[in-house]
Order: sequence, then C-alpha cells, then structure tokens
Amino acid sequence: MLEVNNKFEIGEEVYTGIRVPVKYKCPICDGEGKFLHNGYEVRCNNCCGSGKLHNTHQFLLEPVKVRIQRIIASIWNEQISIKYKVDCTEANVRNRSETTLFKTFEETEQYCKKCNTKEMVGEF
Repeated sequence: MLEVNNKFEIGEEVYTGIRVPVKYKCPICDGEGKFLHNGYEVRCNNCCGSGKLHNTHQFLLEPVKVRIQRIIASIWNEQISIKYKVDCTEANVRNRSETTLFKTFEETEQYCKKCNTKEMVGEF
C-alpha cells in the first residue's frame, strides 16, 4: 500500500513565485509619459503615456501568497506526484507542484532570486 505524504494542507496559506514582465523607463520621455515639443506638452506614443515599457519575452519571479484549495495526488508505477490547486488574489495562479510552494516568504524570496540570477532553473 502506498502512502501519500503531502507537504501542505487544504486551507493553508503558503508562498510561491509568479512571473512578472520586466519593466523599464521609456527612453523617449524619460519615464514621464510626456515631453515638450515646440513648446507643447505631447503625450509619448512610445510608452502610450505610461512612462514605462516592458519586454513581453523577459520575466522575473516575485514571491506571492496563495491559499491551498485542493490537493491532487497522481500515482503511476508506484511513483507519487503531488500537485496543488491554489487561489491567489494578486495574480492568475492556479496549479503548483510541491517544489514551487514554500512555507515562508523568505524561502520563496531565495528561490526567486536563484531563478532570476539563473543559479537554478525554475519550473515556471
């Protein structure tokens, strides 16, 4: 008989990393969203007046708090895989494996730093 040892329980609040696009200051308006042209204040078309740009292909991991909603254990050839359905108010996060969930913010922050600096490869 196989025994499933899950790391977290339903309803428990834990932390995980979420992918956030890298944002940088617009070089045209210098992050102001507008600039002066021939004495007139003009909205910057490069950044649509926001002052920030982001690269859709470049992401960083940031820690976020989630709540465990459901635990799903899959068994194949006596190998057990545990996945968690989570609820997050800050981002669209639904499924996480046990290796990407952490009990403390500090543990998650370290994981995110290692992934962002390419010391290790994240599962995201």
